[in-house]
Amino acid sequence: MKKTIGIKFSVFFLASILLVANANALGLGVSFPSYMVGSSDVEYDWDDRSDQDVDADISSLGGGFVMDTAVANDRVFNYRFNFEHEKLEYEYDEISMTHDFARTSLNQTFGFGIVRNEDVRIWFGPHISLSYISAKDSHTVGNLRETIEVDAVGFGIGPVIGTNIHIGHEVSLGLEAGYRKTFYFGTADIDHSMNHYDSDSGYFDSSESAFFIKCSILFRIKDIY
Repeated sequence: MKKTIGIKFSVFFLASILLVANANALGLGVSFPSYMVGSSDVEYDWDDRSDQDVDADISSLGGGFVMDTAVANDRVFNYRFNFEHEKLEYEYDEISMTHDFARTSLNQTFGFGIVRNEDVRIWFGPHISLSYISAKDSHTVGNLRETIEVDAVGFGIGPVIGTNIHIGHEVSLGLEAGYRKTFYFGTADIDHSMNHYDSDSGYFDSSESAFFIKCSILFRIKDIY
């Protein structure tokens, strides 16, 4: 599953690069840091044992690659593509346990410039995200040692607002903030170290509500006001 999802993400990533590269003006750069905080409703639907429905506080930190079709250009519309990798932490409220996920995301924003001049561009618009998360965590509950492995894909949507501050004719600094609702669907496996507990498998569902903020530096190609 991991290999198949990775290939699909890579193909989508390369296709997006080719799409954006055809633009006359282009900004390329990196986003770091990217920080998110929020909450999630999580359900583990096990095959043989009682299901678990828990709440979690979530946070993530990461960075990635960013492209934008109008960083400084005096056009109303801009398309921003962001490929990110993050460490995502779920801290469960009821069971005093945390899970550390690795998350890879393809984030796309369709922006509309509301302030455009030689010094700054302020834009806002809808944001969609396709992501893949995975985790393999071991922890002890009493005398019981258990390992939980999760693989899931997610779809997120929400609003975002951003600012590009231009430094000369080739570089811009970016700051963006937004809200995102993300739904994850995937599989879960659990393994216990004690003999009277059998291994089990099932499904993982999560509904995230989170605010995020990220910084970026973009190098502009033919992208001037």
